[in-house]
Amino acid sequence: MKPKSRSVLILASTLLVGMLLGALVHAQFFEKRVKRMHRMSTPEGFVESYLRTIQPVDTEQEAAIRAVLEPQATSVIDSFKVHREALHAKLDGMRAKLDPLLTDDQKERLDERRKRGPGRRVEKE
Repeated sequence: MKPKSRSVLILASTLLVGMLLGALVHAQFFEKRVKRMHRMSTPEGFVESYLRTIQPVDTEQEAAIRAVLEPQATSVIDSFKVHREALHAKLDGMRAKLDPLLTDDQKERLDERRKRGPGRRVEKE
């Protein structure tokens, strides 16, 4: 094998391995973020998240903080759900008005944006 071909092969292999490792690391971070977001949608996860942020100095302070957070957790989570549903309703109304104006290609791009953008819906299994 010629030295130039060998160099190109080594460089391409290094690039490919780097891309694969980067994709794996990205997938792990993404999965961790999704799990954290899911935990925040439960009262227990909400309370634990605030406790991690506050970092109580002792068990007495932690108990006092929990006494404030726990009764509010369900209410706050329910508020998020109500606002998310209202957002979805507004986006659906906007989409209904836009549909007659758009080409099929534009509708497809709008669908892709909706899947990854604000107000996106998470499909339930």
